[in-house]
Amino acid sequence: MAYLYPGELMVSQEPCTVSTVVGSCVAIFLWDARLKIGGMNHYLLPHGEPSPRYGTTAVRALIDRLVSLGSAPEHLVAKVFGGAHVLGHAPAGNHLGKQNSDLAFSLLQEMRIRVLANDVGGTRGRRVVCHTGDGSAWVKEL
Repeated sequence: MAYLYPGELMVSQEPCTVSTVVGSCVAIFLWDARLKIGGMNHYLLPHGEPSPRYGTTAVRALIDRLVSLGSAPEHLVAKVFGGAHVLGHAPAGNHLGKQNSDLAFSLLQEMRIRVLANDVGGTRGRRVVCHTGDGSAWVKEL
C-alpha cells in the first residue's frame, strides 16, 4: 500500500493500493485496462512552478510516467476526486477546489482521456483508495 501526500504522485506496474486524503486538492487516478497498470497524483494548486504540487505539472507527469511503462493516453481512463470548498474564503463559484477540479477535467479532455467517475465539489474532504491492479476506486466523505 502507498499513501500519497500533497504534491506526490506514483505509478505501479504491479497491483498496488494507493490512498490519499483530499480537500480542495485534487487526486487523479489513471488506469490502463490493457496493461493493468495505474497511478495517482495529488496536487494542491492548479498553476505554478514546475512541481507536482501544481496540477499543470502533476497531470502531465502522471501521464508521462504511465507512457514510460508502455501505456498510451488513448488507453487510459481517469477517476477524479476532491476539489471541495473547504476554506470558505473565496466566492462559492470560484473557490480553489473548483479551480483544481476544472483544471483536471480540462487537461484530461485535452489529452482525450475519458473520465469514468468523479467525486468532486462539496464542502468536505474525502479519503480515496484506488487499486492499480483492477482500476477500482473507493471514496468516503470525511
